[in-house]
Amino acid sequence: MKLAVDALNLPHDVRGMGRMVRAVLRIAAAEQVTLTLLTARRPWSGDFEFAHPRSAAQNRRYDVVWYPWNGIRFACAAPSLAHIHDTFALHERGLNWIARRRIRQPLARAARSADRIATVSEWSRTCIERELRVPRERITVITHAPDALFCVGDAAATALPPAPYVLIVGAGDERKNGAFLVQAFADAFSSGEATLVAAGSFSADAERTARERGVKVVRESPDDVRLRDLYRGAACVAVPSTAEGFGLVVVEAQACGAPVIASNTSGIVESAGEAALLLDPGDRTKWRDALREVVRDDGTSSRLRALGAARWNVVDRDAPSRAVLAVLRDLVDQRS
Repeated sequence: MKLAVDALNLPHDVRGMGRMVRAVLRIAAAEQVTLTLLTARRPWSGDFEFAHPRSAAQNRRYDVVWYPWNGIRFACAAPSLAHIHDTFALHERGLNWIARRRIRQPLARAARSADRIATVSEWSRTCIERELRVPRERITVITHAPDALFCVGDAAATALPPAPYVLIVGAGDERKNGAFLVQAFADAFSSGEATLVAAGSFSADAERTARERGVKVVRESPDDVRLRDLYRGAACVAVPSTAEGFGLVVVEAQACGAPVIASNTSGIVESAGEAALLLDPGDRTKWRDALREVVRDDGTSSRLRALGAARWNVVDRDAPSRAVLAVLRDLVDQRS
């Protein structure tokens, strides 16, 4: 199989989809797949072949083309698989028309021309079907698994924030609901007996709310190893998002044995399974009570830690990447 992969975003994406792409490349290379990375310029050294994206439009140059980055940004002549992780880009606010067009065009092109679309949850599948008018039979659900790096173990205790702490990860967007969590945290721990830690982005609204409520937020910009330690040491990990195509933070935290409190909405429900407390992302009282319970009650905390760790202890972390390759091979077989 001659597989071409859209690699335009690969050097910059080191989280969920970036990890999956690298895993697919690793497995495909081991299985003697002929790989070509499509990028405007060769961004790194390695054992891969590189070609300009416009080569994908050459008939019979490749057997199949894979677009991992939320849509299609250049044409191809071969059968194609395009990933659409979610449709939130269709609803971005505060952008001028040029930015909106740049974000939405790849989604529209994928909906129009991809032979198969992959997404991360049944919830996202329904959104794509409804908002992009893609027939359901063209959409394949391939859920993420936490990278093997995220596992139960000892954290670097001497370097962790003051315990006990509640961890929120990547809360820069409005839908991440960071300001809501700050309010619930302030309600739960008015005497300051817990610490709120924000890893990665944190919205200006959430920062302002923290100042108003007198909540000191410990900010972190972690690499993967540091993030794993933060998960391992957390009294709980909070995911209060109002909408997610998937819940990558949920599954990473579970795999590290952290108790998880998350929203009972969108793709988060599928990600969390039975190993998290799921709550309405608008019910501050329930979040206040849940935060108190998980931080203060060793029985609740231990139960959630055990459920999350057990869930991912037996899972093949490469299964999603193998599923991507299976879809790509199916597209090649259909064309033959």
